[in-house]
Amino acid sequence: MGPTDTSEVPPQLQAGAALLGKKWHSQIIWHLLTTDGLSFSELEEVLDGISSKVLSDALAELRERGVINRTELGHRPLRVRYTLTERGAQLGTIIESLASWGERYLATDDDRTVLIAESDSTTAQRYTSWLVGEYTIRLTTDGREALREIDVGVDVAVLHRNLPAVSGREVLSKIRADGHNCGVLMVFDQQPDGDLDDMAFDESRLGPVERDDFRETVADLIERVAAADDVRQYLALRAKITLLESAYPPDTLATDAQYAELTAQADALDIEPADIQAAGPRAFRGIQQYAPDSASPT
Repeated sequence: MGPTDTSEVPPQLQAGAALLGKKWHSQIIWHLLTTDGLSFSELEEVLDGISSKVLSDALAELRERGVINRTELGHRPLRVRYTLTERGAQLGTIIESLASWGERYLATDDDRTVLIAESDSTTAQRYTSWLVGEYTIRLTTDGREALREIDVGVDVAVLHRNLPAVSGREVLSKIRADGHNCGVLMVFDQQPDGDLDDMAFDESRLGPVERDDFRETVADLIERVAAADDVRQYLALRAKITLLESAYPPDTLATDAQYAELTAQADALDIEPADIQAAGPRAFRGIQQYAPDSASPT
């Protein structure tokens, strides 16, 4: 019997590989592994591109295999939640190990890594689904773990302002104190309370964040890291100004000392549209967002 004879491969291995080899199965298990369960609609949202029928069929097969549970939480209207069984959780650890192996041995020099530190597990999975396939994702749900994950290999960090254990603000401070130059997107779930001056993030959003804007911002930040220091500083200041403008009415901002100081700092840098354009095509997107009087690139 030759070494390539497939009859030598254990049938259990072939069955396991066939189960995980189906397009959506491993992704469903991955998302359920890092949450306390998801509804059908939540799974549809995080599994970008899946149809309702395909998801329904995949869930039915995983239930038949004893990998997931289906629990009815209410009947009017019907509410259902899917969670991993003990068998599914064990399979999840195999998927985690496979992901770690791929990150270590299959990554190329062109791969970019995004750290997502988000306290809400459903939101974290949503962010991951928006970026998966384009970037290597490191996913955490508290600040202490985020600090362990930050290294020179991280290109962009997405930080929730109110992370448990260690706040997003403290994580950001540690990132900069350690000299990490990665782009940072800080996501606020409530109005900023006057503490923006010493927060060295590059971009900010008042949640919830929209899919297309999130994807564009991550791509923008990867490019922006290579921009001139004054251009990057200017765009960071304009991000803070825009955050305040999205959170407060004009009459409030008219007497706000922080808003006035940030605006003065941005104006003092005297950045021209050409300076931003030189940072790259994605960074030029900031001209329309942060410099409304500028002309379009030629």
